[in-house]
Amino acid sequence: RVRSPRTPPLAPRSVSRSEAPSLDARAEFRTLRSSAPSRLRPRARAFAMARAMKASGGGAATKRRDRRQAKFRPGPGPDSVKPIGVADAPEPAAAPKAKKSLGKLSKKRKAEGGLGGGGGDAGAVEKKKKFVKNETSDEKPSKGTKKPLPTKKEQKEWSNEQKALTKPNHTLIAEMVGHWERLRSKKSAAGKKMSADERRALVDAVFRASKGKVPELANNHKGSRVIQALLKHGTEAQKRSVYEECTPAVAALAKSLYGHFLVKKLVDETPKKDLPALLAHVKGKVRALAKHPVGSQVLESLYFPAPPAQKLAMRCEFYGSEFAFFGAAGADANAKGGDAPKNLREAMRLKPAAQRQGMLRQMNAALLPILEKGLVSPSLVHAALAEYLEVGGPGTKHEAAQSLAGPAYLRMIHTREGAHAANVMFAHAGAKQRKAVLKALKGQVGRIARDEHASTFVACALECTDDTKLTAKAIVAELRDEGIADLADDRAARRVLLHALRPRSTRYVHPHVLATMPDPTETARTAQEARDALAAGGHFKDERGGEEDVEEDVEGDDADDEEMDDEMMDDEFLEDDEDEDEDALEEKPAKVNVMSKQRSRAAEAGGDDMDDDDDDEDIDIESVWDEMNKEAKGGDDMIDVK
Repeated sequence: RVRSPRTPPLAPRSVSRSEAPSLDARAEFRTLRSSAPSRLRPRARAFAMARAMKASGGGAATKRRDRRQAKFRPGPGPDSVKPIGVADAPEPAAAPKAKKSLGKLSKKRKAEGGLGGGGGDAGAVEKKKKFVKNETSDEKPSKGTKKPLPTKKEQKEWSNEQKALTKPNHTLIAEMVGHWERLRSKKSAAGKKMSADERRALVDAVFRASKGKVPELANNHKGSRVIQALLKHGTEAQKRSVYEECTPAVAALAKSLYGHFLVKKLVDETPKKDLPALLAHVKGKVRALAKHPVGSQVLESLYFPAPPAQKLAMRCEFYGSEFAFFGAAGADANAKGGDAPKNLREAMRLKPAAQRQGMLRQMNAALLPILEKGLVSPSLVHAALAEYLEVGGPGTKHEAAQSLAGPAYLRMIHTREGAHAANVMFAHAGAKQRKAVLKALKGQVGRIARDEHASTFVACALECTDDTKLTAKAIVAELRDEGIADLADDRAARRVLLHALRPRSTRYVHPHVLATMPDPTETARTAQEARDALAAGGHFKDERGGEEDVEEDVEGDDADDEEMDDEMMDDEFLEDDEDEDEDALEEKPAKVNVMSKQRSRAAEAGGDDMDDDDDDEDIDIESVWDEMNKEAKGGDDMIDVK
């Protein structure tokens, strides 16, 4: 060991000739002596090596490192120190250098068999070995080797096993899909045209496999197509069996992403006389289907071929829960024995005034989500919405117009009821909403103007929009591009031009067509009257007398808000209600007039008790009774003050 610098070096001692070291010891001594300066002076050695590495190349540094290490590791090598008396070990033979494999061969070398260029066949052999398939063996691979990747066939088998564990009908569907693929290819196993007997055998195999599980299989994207093929190629008995299995679950299948295709096919294959039995399983669920993105598509297929009685029953479900469960006549149909109402107006006239607002609220709760989602394609929604807007007031129409997006208007103007509802909402919409609708008309005005019902929407847009620059850019410019002469020859487009030249003239436009287009002047007048009525009723705080009046009306705010909504929703029946109230007031004694108008409303709403009126208003009861006694004639008509 090298001593520490602090330890004083030992004094040299003399060595006798008999104690002289041998040759091996001398060689070892020289080795230690040559390495002593580097061990005693490591910092100087490091700086020297850094300068040497910087000045010389990498090869010189490597040689010096090898020479330095060879001093401590005697052994064979050109720069190593060999022990004296030991023969040199034979150097191992150098391995032959592998020739570089060729890359991609050109067409000329491929024609020569891959020869030339000094590569020979080595590159071809090596390339051939590169793509040799891994052979599976039972021997355990060594630690350094990688496990071979599974083939596509093995991956497919593993995926099928996992699906069979998680999906109970996977194996059955795979078997049915095999028959279905052969059935739709229209070729036999020999490659010839499939005969009727072979097709019948495949259809029978699919029917036997799917019997009893049709609703479950219809929820699968492949199983649904197989069942539809069974309805197409099956016999009448097989179709009847599928019909009986799917009929109880038709409402659930209508909401399925893949099952609703089977419901549409089932409606097409069902005879017209059996449609009422099929629609009976949708009773009470029409509103839920109308709100569903997938169910709304099935609703049109169910409503269009239905008989008139079934159409009325489906439309009346929007009137409320009573009509959804008891039919179009309602709960009191057996008691009154009358016919079922044909529309919402007749249904509301059969009900007392207290129940009319409830019917409108239920329609509002059912239709507003449909408008917000934009699910306005079914004609059933068009009919229900047109009846609702016809009965509702200006506030109801404005709320419906704000709930529907601009492009959604174009999906409901192809029917008469839809065009009527779209015209009413457009007339009560704001400027921003109208601009969005006209923007959606870009590039489609000519096609819409030629439609029998949609042409009324273009005429209404020209009449109701105040921005003439916007209408000239969005509508008039496209009509001019279509050609005025061509539009004048078309029966529907002619109405748009005549209505623009002579608005609301029965000479050029039929009255029943004008009934679907609201008059802008009348619309503005009714909206202003509704605002004035609300302001007169004290629904706007800024129009009240002062702070004292506001404090007195705090308790009646909730009742006033409810009445405001009622007045906005039911202005059509306001006159009838006022007549009934006047008749009732004439029959009642005069002491009813003691209550103020505000207190009467609060009492009807159930917000206050009659005993609380004494705390808010000081009424001179004796003077009131005196006035009432003066009006009385006397005798039995006298009122006992006690």
